Amino acid sequence: MRICNEAWLTIYDANFSQSKYLYHFTDMEKFVKIIYGDSLKFSKISTTNDTLESKPKIFEWNQNTDNLYEIIKHFRDINQDYLQLLCFTQDIKKNSKVPAGKSFYIDYSGRGFALPRMWAQYSNNNTGVCLVFDKSELIRLIEKELGLSLIHHSAIKYISKFKHYKVNSDELNSLLNRINDYQNSRMQQGFADLGFLKGNLDFVKYNYFCKLDDWSGENEYRFLSYGESDYFIKDITDALIGVVVGENIEPANENIIKILCSNICEVNKVTFTYKGCQLTHLN
Repeated sequence: MRICNEAWLTIYDANFSQSKYLYHFTDMEKFVKIIYGDSLKFSKISTTNDTLESKPKIFEWNQNTDNLYEIIKHFRDINQDYLQLLCFTQDIKKNSKVPAGKSFYIDYSGRGFALPRMWAQYSNNNTGVCLVFDKSELIRLIEKELGLSLIHHSAIKYISKFKHYKVNSDELNSLLNRINDYQNSRMQQGFADLGFLKGNLDFVKYNYFCKLDDWSGENEYRFLSYGESDYFIKDITDALIGVVVGENIEPANENIIKILCSNICEVNKVTFTYKGCQLTHLN
């Protein structure tokens, strides 16, 4: 079983590193599938709970309006059918000053596995689990599996509103021409789309790595890929550092998790009190 004491430090600890881990919240049923299948599945961007995610954010273009409408329609189709996400939570930034009344070694508030909203929203109201991953190893697995289909990965930038964004008209014109040339070949269109997205990182960051401030509590880190078929990242237990179970988890499910993880990683249970977030070691 993998033991990693650094994974269970508080953000006030001198040895804590904010950039080492990523967290994936899920319910019990999906967790069992993840462990048995030893894989994580990307999801289409059109299935996210933020309806703004899959809407193209193109506001200014110095070309004729008909072409602009055609480009926007094309990106709606891409967003609907081909762009896929794998989303995680991060730790908040390190805090070397312990607030008054706080004990740096027992309050885990601010850690990625200690965010109440995430437990409520993505872990079936505190009855599911949070998987703790080694970030560098997870990136290695994703890059190995997806290759050139991986467009970009980074933390989300949270903004108050989407403002006017002037896209590169030459690049979009070139893309439009290639789309028209390849209108009977989905594969060639795919290469054109992927080439545009990988070559226009500012466009990608603005459209797919910016979210409104209301979502900032998720402290998200995401991976964006392009493809029609579902992507599964294999051998994810190689990157799995630990599992945290919700405080309202059913006792039977808690025992199942301990059995499933007995030869893989540590299992801890989270508890929220007025004093902060606490962990109890289970295996």
